[in-house]
Order: sequence, then C-alpha cells, then structure tokens
Amino acid sequence: MQFKQNETIYTQIEKYLKKRIFTGECAPGERLPAIREFAVLMKVNPNTIVKVYADLEQEELIFSERTNGKFVTDNIELLRVEKSKFIQNEVRDFLSSIKDMTENEQDIINYIRENYGNV
Repeated sequence: MQFKQNETIYTQIEKYLKKRIFTGECAPGERLPAIREFAVLMKVNPNTIVKVYADLEQEELIFSERTNGKFVTDNIELLRVEKSKFIQNEVRDFLSSIKDMTENEQDIINYIRENYGNV
C-alpha cells in the first residue's frame, strides 16, 4: 500500500480495512490477519494496527475472540448502515475539496458521469 503524505498512516489503514469489509473482500465472520502479520504486510509499527483494530472494534465492525483473534462482524444490518455512513463521509470530503472549483452542482454531476466508468 502506498501511503499519502497528507493523511495519517493510521487513518489510511483504517479506511483501507473498512473498504475491504464494506466490499465483502473481508466477509462477515471472517478472521482478520493477526496484528503482527498485518503490521508486516502494511510495513508499519504493530501499535498502529492495534489502534486500527481497537477503533474498528469500538465501532463494532470487528470483534475479538479471546485466543482466536479478530473477526469481521456478522451483523449485516450494522455493516449496511456503517457502509452508508462511510460513503456519505467520503462524498462530503470529495465535494468539499472540489466545490470551489466548479460553477455549479450540475458541473460536478457531469464530471462524475464522465469519469465513473474510468475508476
């Protein structure tokens, strides 16, 4: 994973993991990588992964089983609601970053339509 300079590594990893959960890449009930294993994969300090996992557990997106590790929640309704919130926040961030550069709302809609299939 290539980290951006303008956002904390922790935040980027949290978003990365949320996206994997929300797209089903990490399926409900699936075991997540161990902290050290994930830290090596991400090339970060294990404490960063501890913080990411703790925050995701607080949000109830993941849960712990004492000796078995961390797992993605199997609460489908919670996943649906949190996915919607995540997308809304991403859209808000995107719009706030470009709003001053466009003439009006229709320009933004046109840009999205023109580029949607290219991502």
